[in-house]
Amino acid sequence: TFAHYKTGQTAKLLLKFCDKVGAHTKDDLTIDTYLRLIDDKLNHTTTHKKAIVYKNEPTLELSFDDNIKKVGVALSAGNKIKELGDKEWKKLFAILDEYECEIHVFGVHFEERILERLMDGLELKNARIVSHLGELHLDLLPLAISKMSLFIASDTAGVYIADSLNIPTIVYAGPCHMKEQRPLGEKVLIVESNAPCAPFSFIFNAPYHKKCEGLYDT
Repeated sequence: TFAHYKTGQTAKLLLKFCDKVGAHTKDDLTIDTYLRLIDDKLNHTTTHKKAIVYKNEPTLELSFDDNIKKVGVALSAGNKIKELGDKEWKKLFAILDEYECEIHVFGVHFEERILERLMDGLELKNARIVSHLGELHLDLLPLAISKMSLFIASDTAGVYIADSLNIPTIVYAGPCHMKEQRPLGEKVLIVESNAPCAPFSFIFNAPYHKKCEGLYDT
């Protein structure tokens, strides 16, 4: 077991009876803390994530096999304070529209209203939106993301799937402390926030309701 920066008095008392106690701070990479529980010699440089391997690879109903550049995006996050918001997504869509590409939108069905807001008044000339909202089962998600040329999102599950598949990834840190948790691949660009309030979301202390102006201002 290990002690971290939010360990309460009861937990600290119980830790006295443990054979092994490891310390974790907000500046420690969480995966390293977990790996040390297994073996003190393990860390993220010696142990690498492996992409999901299908025993029998399923077939995607939609075609991902043409030569058009594909950019995957995830519009929302489980923790809403991590989300980029409409203004920033519209900026990104406008930038992507400078290139001939497909913007593949991954997520669940209720995010359709987010996509509708983004497309309101936004005219794309070169890029094309391909929505998979509510269409892909979870087991198909890694296979679909593996077809992308680039993946863009805030700190969500999709960026970690893309990272494990060695897909070039842009992750917007927003409120998150990237020293503690981040994609670790060689093809990852982390865009950290310059807002005075950031970072304020940590692994063992993650607020779900907090106002913070300018998190994604560019």
